[in-house]
Amino acid sequence: MQKKITAPVVPVVNEALNTLIKKAQGHRTQNAYAASTGVSSAALTRIRQGYLHPSPTVLKKLASQAMNDVTYEDFMRAMNYMKPDKLLEEGLPPEVVLIARKTENMSEEDKNRLFKIFNSTIDTFLEKYD
Repeated sequence: MQKKITAPVVPVVNEALNTLIKKAQGHRTQNAYAASTGVSSAALTRIRQGYLHPSPTVLKKLASQAMNDVTYEDFMRAMNYMKPDKLLEEGLPPEVVLIARKTENMSEEDKNRLFKIFNSTIDTFLEKYD
């Protein structure tokens, strides 16, 4: 059986994110900071090396235990998930702005289809609170 040859993964280091992680870590070791957030130290290392790109959920975990006034919004901006704009000024949550950003290039038909799926899902979810 012949071995499958794959191209090596080339990391993309995000210096802005690394600076924020170091600032958020404060006086703690990386292991202590990671443990306090629920993100593994190995995952945090791979994020800092550019091999992993953290989701907003992971960024929220990192922000939850951040020191030195580092916020979730700071992490979101560092990852270019969120840019200062009118949507944020209107008070929309960063997660909603992220969804808007990801759908802005969709066709109207696809947006409508996605909207129907979203509405159906949220209605089903909220039924348990009625």
